[in-house]
Amino acid sequence: MHYLASIELWLFLSSSLLIGAGILCQFDQKRLAGISNVMLVAVFALHQFRDGILPDQFIDNIAGIYGLFVIAACALANLFFISVKNKNFAWEYLPLNLLNLLGGFVVLRSDNLLTLFLGLEIQALVCYILCSFLHDSYPLASEASVKYFSLGAINTCITLFGISFIYGFVGSVNYSVISSAELNLAARLGICLVILGLLFKLAAAPLHTWMLDVYQESSIFALSTFMSISKVTALLALIIVLRETMHSWPLERIVIPILQFSAALSLFIGCFGALRQENFKRFLAYNGVFNISYVLMSLSLLEYNLALMYLMVYSINSLLVLSILASSNIDVDNLEINHLSKLKTVSKSRAFFLGISILSFIGIPPLVGFSAKYYVLYSLFVNNRYLLVLLGLLTTLVTSFYYLRIIKVLFFDKYLEESIPSYGSSSYKLYDLINICGAGFILFGWSAVDVMLQFLVSGI
Repeated sequence: MHYLASIELWLFLSSSLLIGAGILCQFDQKRLAGISNVMLVAVFALHQFRDGILPDQFIDNIAGIYGLFVIAACALANLFFISVKNKNFAWEYLPLNLLNLLGGFVVLRSDNLLTLFLGLEIQALVCYILCSFLHDSYPLASEASVKYFSLGAINTCITLFGISFIYGFVGSVNYSVISSAELNLAARLGICLVILGLLFKLAAAPLHTWMLDVYQESSIFALSTFMSISKVTALLALIIVLRETMHSWPLERIVIPILQFSAALSLFIGCFGALRQENFKRFLAYNGVFNISYVLMSLSLLEYNLALMYLMVYSINSLLVLSILASSNIDVDNLEINHLSKLKTVSKSRAFFLGISILSFIGIPPLVGFSAKYYVLYSLFVNNRYLLVLLGLLTTLVTSFYYLRIIKVLFFDKYLEESIPSYGSSSYKLYDLINICGAGFILFGWSAVDVMLQFLVSGI
């Protein structure tokens, strides 16, 4: 336990050091990002000595792959930040990124609901700020941030209300006490409120409305954080709450139907909401709602490994899409789907990588998206959840329509020069390596998913 605390202390001191370097030394953008990545390497090195620290072997196994994932996502977000060409140098993003990572490790280390809540709120405050970053270049970013903050504040009140119910009728917020206590109706209501608060952070329907404006009006580096670190941390928190409370009351009577209802609603809203979208970032928001339904279906079976695996596969796929856009110097802020028709003239390899990512979202074999969907649907089938299997298959067929439309625009449509935002070749060669690695992960889907599940089961 002291080991994880040292990681948290290191992240806090690192973010403070970056703030001092930004204010006093006035380092340039690349130098500050380099310092931040060196600090992330140190966090990664510390993370390798985690074995035997956590008393719960299951959570310790998750800690391994979770730590590696969020550290890599944080470093990639720093790279996206360097790619932003903006006269207002917002260096504050770099320490905020480390604080976001700090919130994730606080959630991972938590042994009670209040510590878990504290970690989630650290991340939430960072996300509110990230949404409004570079507001001169994003005219509606401040409005989206205020909406996000207002709805997030309501969600915070609901979550705290649920925790207060649990404390009032159980006498403690420690997981060990809750798991062994006999919960009455009020305490069960408190757990349901906490779970609803976590569904809001996952942007699961019907608690997804904040996500649409936030995604559309955020910069690409903020978007990479929302799609990866924030979502995976929220899922980790939900797994911890479900796992620590499931033994003390009949979970399947209340919580499982909530997860199944939210999953089914997310399937429909994510599927049909994206049909009429022209803005690419708003399309990604609906795509996120659709994919989170598979995570919730896995949780409804209490298949925690499967849920975490699926969300990580979705996040890696989404990060590859953002990496391709950043490496092509695309004006992502005003990017419409029909603008993608020019990408093939800029770089055929990047158009190919983007096409692979889109096909993986559909679930075309043998890509990693197919493997992830197959494992979820197969688990539902063997557990007699036939209705969810049918809904998943039908909505996936509908989503194939607009995914294939993107493929059509990407490879077959002609473009009108005057309607296309600026494209160019990025000077950051590291992007090409990231694109190749991401495409390789997506192409070799079966083995990648099997390895991830093995890591989650046996640890790294």
